[in-house]
Amino acid sequence: MVELSKYFWDRSGENVPRDVVPEFTEWMFYKTHRVTTGKMAVSEMNEAPDGITVQIENGIYEFYIRGVAYENDKRISRVRFVKKGSSPVLGEKIGETYSDLAQNSFYEPDLLLNFFNEDDEKYQDWIEDIMFSYEGVFYVTTHEEKKDIKFYRFEAGFGDGEFDVYKLKEDEHTVGFEIEFIKDDEPYIFWEDVVQEE
Repeated sequence: MVELSKYFWDRSGENVPRDVVPEFTEWMFYKTHRVTTGKMAVSEMNEAPDGITVQIENGIYEFYIRGVAYENDKRISRVRFVKKGSSPVLGEKIGETYSDLAQNSFYEPDLLLNFFNEDDEKYQDWIEDIMFSYEGVFYVTTHEEKKDIKFYRFEAGFGDGEFDVYKLKEDEHTVGFEIEFIKDDEPYIFWEDVVQEE
């Protein structure tokens, strides 16, 4: 089993050829999160709290990451947010999110709305302070005063673009959702023509 903490250590992305064959990982566990508001959303950070929002039961949920390697360039292909202990199947597509910052964030939108209480200036000041911070392929940004306000931030596949979001279902119940950053048949976009030395 691939360990998430080790998978992205080596990801230089140098001299990847045009015809590289992608190698996808199994799902790798990342973190748990306790949902308290019955909703979870995903979007680019500066679109919060107006992202794609899914109504789910309160309780403990888990983040999983699926990686893809194009030789030495490793990327996040999918992120899954799913109720702990469930056995989900991929459900219907519920929309698309996008990124101009090469990342997307998961969060509880009602926690943002309740704390900032429609004080848009205060909210935008906070977002601008943290929006361009970068701590790696995946990380969590927590509000300094309200610790249960968290943005779970993930690099978005190859970077900027639009990404499909799907419900996760178990026995017709919604138990989470999943974002697809890189499709299984999507070609590598940063390839280089490698010149062989004679």
